[in-house]
Amino acid sequence: MLASGKALATIPYALIAVATALVTSPLSLAMGRWRRRSWFMAGAPAGASGGAVSALAVLRGDFWLFCPGNALTGVDQASSQYYRYAVADSVPVEGRPRAIAWVMAGGVIAAVAGPWIGGEARDWFTPVAFTGSYAAVSLLSQGARGLLVGLELPRPTRAEVAGERRSWSVVARQRPAASRRR
Repeated sequence: MLASGKALATIPYALIAVATALVTSPLSLAMGRWRRRSWFMAGAPAGASGGAVSALAVLRGDFWLFCPGNALTGVDQASSQYYRYAVADSVPVEGRPRAIAWVMAGGVIAAVAGPWIGGEARDWFTPVAFTGSYAAVSLLSQGARGLLVGLELPRPTRAEVAGERRSWSVVARQRPAASRRR
């Protein structure tokens, strides 16, 4: 509805995936060096800003404003992909499977609840459909940030920060874990 032609219609959503891909690796390196919590606290506002910018773009009918709004949502997605690793590192070894299962269950709940919330919020700003859906994205990201405020994660140790690094070529040549067990 915002794009001037069908050829442009998928660009905003492609930008979510592109932003996620571009941010994931640098974010991983930053989290390995500095506190994860700080980077999680930065990702959630990116999602809140992305939702707000996208809502404004839909309200104004501005395709080119909608594009960066979606890209900001991708930054938030990149950040939230690391929640399970942070949880695994913050609990004793025997509690890791259960902690990771809770985070993964939260992702499943979000996958079901997200579309439902988006659908319910669709007409919050009648007569401009979907503005409310993006406003809901903003509110949910702000809520996630609220939950992250109380999160205590261990800082990386000096050994972890200065630890052995593998080059990208070594990582790319590594066989999957399932084939190594045979």
